[in-house]
Amino acid sequence: MAEDDVTTTESATTTVEAEPGGTTLTQDEVNRLVGSARVEARTAFLKKHGFKSEEDLQSALKKAKDLEEAQMSELEKAAKRIEELEKAAAEAQAAAESMRLANLRARIGREKGLPEPLIDKLVGNDEEAIGAEVEALLPFIRTTEAEPPNTLGAGSNPAGAGSMSGSPDEKMAAALIKAVRGG
Repeated sequence: MAEDDVTTTESATTTVEAEPGGTTLTQDEVNRLVGSARVEARTAFLKKHGFKSEEDLQSALKKAKDLEEAQMSELEKAAKRIEELEKAAAEAQAAAESMRLANLRARIGREKGLPEPLIDKLVGNDEEAIGAEVEALLPFIRTTEAEPPNTLGAGSNPAGAGSMSGSPDEKMAAALIKAVRGG
């Protein structure tokens, strides 16, 4: 403050002297002046922006906030829907890839003569890997031309029951005779 300005506090009022010979105002007068300037500025602001009162301004602000929240809700819903669709697309793509690989494994396995139960065990992810798997398995698979399967009753009769050739009646008779003789 300049030396010419003096501020004094007297009971409930403050006296301000601006310059020698100037006007002296009490605090109440200053408050009234500032208050009326504030009201004038507020009124001018409201009129400039098309509002009749502070309540109109507050109402408009509330509507704007509600609209913004509603739009955010719509955006959130849209974002969630996009996320769901992306997830479904990824699942569909994975299922399609799985089917493609299963078909590729089945085609290659059948072309090379791999038995159906073993085709389901193939795990290769491309034609070359699946072909290599099948080629590695083929030597362990018996073919009917190379080695006949074991047949029941082939070879010698360890019980010595005699010949099993002939008609069923002859076989039954031979079994009864043997049983009667005790041997």
